[in-house]
Amino acid sequence: MEPNTNKGLSGSALKIFAILAMTIDHTGIMLGRIHPCMTDPFIVLAGQEIHPYGIMRLIGRLAFPLFGFLVAEGITHTRNSVRYGASLLIAAILSEPFYDAFFFSNALDFTRQNVLFTLFLGFAAISLAEKLKERPWAAMASVASVILSAELLKVDYGAAGVACILLLHLLKDNLSPYRYLALLLLPWPMAAATSAIPLMLYNGQRGFILAKWMKYAFYVYYPLHLFILTVLSATL
Repeated sequence: MEPNTNKGLSGSALKIFAILAMTIDHTGIMLGRIHPCMTDPFIVLAGQEIHPYGIMRLIGRLAFPLFGFLVAEGITHTRNSVRYGASLLIAAILSEPFYDAFFFSNALDFTRQNVLFTLFLGFAAISLAEKLKERPWAAMASVASVILSAELLKVDYGAAGVACILLLHLLKDNLSPYRYLALLLLPWPMAAATSAIPLMLYNGQRGFILAKWMKYAFYVYYPLHLFILTVLSATL
């Protein structure tokens, strides 16, 4: 994609939107625990019960497509792909106890693994596809094994999430909206489709917020906000 510096949303803006959506989602989970009335429907729309907790979760569904897109773009622009992948994996491992504590009230639980593992596996699938592109059968077998591992490891969004990240990268030169059909692989298709709107406004620029020290801010924020919400869930 040719960068457009005059209009649109930078990578920084997309990341901020994603972080806000994720925080709203997780805050909704916390509020649903401490205020059970939030799980009571206040309106029925098209036969579906709508409640405050559900709305916050719906907003939260916008986060993963944005994070996945940023990984698909980031691997193209990073100067050191090994360090980029290592950062994702280390952050995923360090965040897992906070994730388990918040979602499962246990410091170690293998029911499901946090979304940073999904992002890392998306990164791994892209890396293998690019490295083995001259050997298509080897590339397909390697990528398929990564996608399968997402199901075996029970990461958030599973194989569909990894496949979505991979397709967003492989179709990066397709400037038509068809690139974003990859988002329909995800659950909550309406929210996934809505996330295509900010993605289509992406201008190809990193944005001024992504200074060196800010590039890793999300890796700190992710476990930190889970820790804070876990404490609030237990004390309020």
